[in-house]
Amino acid sequence: MPGQDRYGVRDLAAPWYAGSPSFLRAPWTEPGAVPEGAVAIVGVPIDHYATTVGATGMRHGPRKIREASLFLAGYFGVQSDVGISDFQTGVIRKWPEPIRIVDTGDVPVIPNDTPAQIAAAAEHIAAATQTSGLTITFGGDHFVAYPAARGVMAAVRERQPKTRFAYLHIDSHTDFVDFHHQTGRFHHGTAARRVSEVDAVTKMAWFGVNAMTQPNQVQVMYDRGFRLATAAYVESVGAADAMERVLEYLLDGTDALYVSVDIDVVNAAEAPGTSAAIFYGLSARALIEALQVVARANTLVALDVCEVNPELDPSGRTEALAVELVFAVIQDRIFDVVGKLPHEQLSRILFTPGS
Repeated sequence: MPGQDRYGVRDLAAPWYAGSPSFLRAPWTEPGAVPEGAVAIVGVPIDHYATTVGATGMRHGPRKIREASLFLAGYFGVQSDVGISDFQTGVIRKWPEPIRIVDTGDVPVIPNDTPAQIAAAAEHIAAATQTSGLTITFGGDHFVAYPAARGVMAAVRERQPKTRFAYLHIDSHTDFVDFHHQTGRFHHGTAARRVSEVDAVTKMAWFGVNAMTQPNQVQVMYDRGFRLATAAYVESVGAADAMERVLEYLLDGTDALYVSVDIDVVNAAEAPGTSAAIFYGLSARALIEALQVVARANTLVALDVCEVNPELDPSGRTEALAVELVFAVIQDRIFDVVGKLPHEQLSRILFTPGS
């Protein structure tokens, strides 16, 4: 078919239900062979650190997120000659040559050996981060944030030894538990606490928290100077403004930003495919708007998206939302801007406030 392989990806323009299931049709690449500055995708299909919530299934998340991305990829694949735009921004984007995103596949899965699992995931992610411009990790239960952050921070510090990291945890829960009586120090609710113990981390903040927590966590947050934006705060001031303020704190005095997203920060009515559903969460739109602000942070080096549980959402909308969240962060990195819709035309056809 003419043009189908113009970007070196045989099925870039294939329908969503056919062809390679890499994220956005990105070429499969070994983690140590990521092109300089490219966006690197990594899957960590584990959920054996989430048994305390009584529901597993997040191990299927990375594959389902990749599959859900194929629908979006098709828009740009079959219409890449002219590009794609939207009415919100008017910006027209298209695939570049060569493509600036690769999929490094999944890390080794070692269910019964926690130190080995942490090491294997961190090693794969570190290898990808050595040359990536941005590393995106798909979980898996939210414990994934710990080995992912370790891998990213180790790789960045290998290039720049004194890098000071800011860590942003977007979640309905703090995941700042130190010890759980059933699963000890390593489970999906301790990830942020373990990340806080990594030497490279100098600042931490939470965004969208609305669930119950243990009071002892507050003392540690206070002692370390960490900050927290509740879902109620985000709703009261607006998602973009709230994220601007959080980033103002995080980016002051730090060199690199790691962001971790638990899909359960979104209200369960819009993201039912998650194991700890919450009904005081953010709207999907609010989270996308917040991540559009994150995308503008020039020190952003890594993002993970966790806790997508396809077993609990036959509709597939939760993994589709995960794709939109990632797309909000990476679209300006992976596509070329080739134009803008004419203002004089838009001003005549669009309803705007006050018009």
